[in-house]
Amino acid sequence: MADAMLTAADKYDLEGLKVMCEDALCRDLFVENAAHTLFLADLHSREQLRIQAQVSLQLMLLRCWKIMVGSYPDLMAEAYGSVSSAQGLFLESPLKSLKQS
Repeated sequence: MADAMLTAADKYDLEGLKVMCEDALCRDLFVENAAHTLFLADLHSREQLRIQAQVSLQLMLLRCWKIMVGSYPDLMAEAYGSVSSAQGLFLESPLKSLKQS
């Protein structure tokens, strides 16, 4: 219910209610609702809520990464190599790509 209240509080610029909703959303923050909470934080410019949601998402990704590395090390090494290769393409200078054409 705090998310709906935050929307209303933001609409009517009720700062005290926005803070109360932000606190409630921070207390009820779980990995399962972190993405939605991050969206709400951005939509309603709630910086503390944004930080908390980002930390929760980072922890979730770290846990998933550790599970995948432990269970499928070869597959994860392959995925990491693919990401590194793709990142290298994006880091190249656009002018360099034009000169090679």
